Amino acid sequence: MPLPFGVAPFPPFLPYGGGAWGQSPGPPPANQMTMHGRAPMPWASSQGRFPAPEGRRRPSSASQRKSQRPRFTRSAYQPDPSAARPEDSKPCRTLFVRNVAFEVDMHVLRSDFAAFGEIRTWFDIVQRRGMLFVTYYDTRAAENARVHMNQKEYEGRALDVHFSLPKDEDQQQHCDRTKNQGTLFVALEDASEPLTEEALQAKFIEFGDIRSIRTYKDQMHTRFLEYWDSRACVAAHDALQDTEFLGGRLSIKFAWDLATVSLVNDARQRSEAKAAAEARAQAALAEEPAPLPIEQPAPLPTVQPAPTEPDTLPAPTESDAAPAPAATSWPEAADDRLEQAQKVQQVRE
Repeated sequence: MPLPFGVAPFPPFLPYGGGAWGQSPGPPPANQMTMHGRAPMPWASSQGRFPAPEGRRRPSSASQRKSQRPRFTRSAYQPDPSAARPEDSKPCRTLFVRNVAFEVDMHVLRSDFAAFGEIRTWFDIVQRRGMLFVTYYDTRAAENARVHMNQKEYEGRALDVHFSLPKDEDQQQHCDRTKNQGTLFVALEDASEPLTEEALQAKFIEFGDIRSIRTYKDQMHTRFLEYWDSRACVAAHDALQDTEFLGGRLSIKFAWDLATVSLVNDARQRSEAKAAAEARAQAALAEEPAPLPIEQPAPLPTVQPAPTEPDTLPAPTESDAAPAPAATSWPEAADDRLEQAQKVQQVRE
């Protein structure tokens, strides 16, 4: 049936848009998305597909979800920077630097360490762990750097500087010119004169300052000679190897520094002592008597359940039947009624 002229086919308030009576409305908000009309869909609510349980809020962004992931936290143990360490009493050429700020300017930090002497190697893992290793050619430069750079603040954090412990496996290798050591093992072969420290000092002093000269197993024709600078050690080895001296010939080999040997031995002794203590503890546990068995309590006597009444009562027998009341004879009952009627009549008269 056609509609009268001027009557709209659909009222404007129905949820079908403006149509011919105006512009189409914009999309509804996300929390009011509809399937066919304006009714909000249950899975498009602001609470998500499923409502979060009470006491737990759903993260609203990817960054918040990422921040809620479990992270590895830094250990609560922090070493005391002022505590004495065994390697600090035995200087070497490598420094171990901890507690370095991640924001530090590496060029400034390296120039400050280089002010004490030429740096041989610079290995830093500051961006990952906040530490670095600085190796000098001269042991005196490492000592001065440790004294002046320890507890110096960069970006609000004080440096923790110590002499580095050498690795045990490093000393087990053959020492050569690449190990940055300052010690030479000098042997005088076929000499006509005894080898003295004064003569050795005068011969080797031209290559650099000598730190120490020591004997080896009371052998008078051998010496350990240690330079402060490892470059002087290499220069003396290359210049004096297989040369004539005191009527004989010099045989020179690279050797590990005394501080390196001592530090490695100390570390090995500490490791062996720790292993021995653990072994003693395990042996003590093994020798302990086995614990006595726990006495089990005697079982409780079994209680027989009381007999219960049966659900169905037994059929009564003739002996259980109650005695029947005595039957009243009809003649006696009639006489009683007659007597009562006569009494009533007498009362009325």
